Amino acid sequence: MIKEYNPESQTAVIRSKYYGSNLSMFLGMFVEAQSDFPHISEDDVTIVRYGGKHYAKTFGIEFKVGHYAPEEYTRISQLEYTG
Repeated sequence: MIKEYNPESQTAVIRSKYYGSNLSMFLGMFVEAQSDFPHISEDDVTIVRYGGKHYAKTFGIEFKVGHYAPEEYTRISQLEYTG
């Protein structure tokens, strides 16, 4: 899993390195998100399919976290295209 954080939008991203889209993958991402941000719930998370040049057709989850994310989250300047 890849972990990213956009400080401008205060959004955390956990996404797959693979093209899979099964339920167990999303549940695993959610468990990982909750271990880093215990306050989030299922209603806080959006499942996205990326459409940009770098990660096209891969999936991930995005959720608002405020002004803090653990250091293991790579800081990014913009979110990946999801069209």
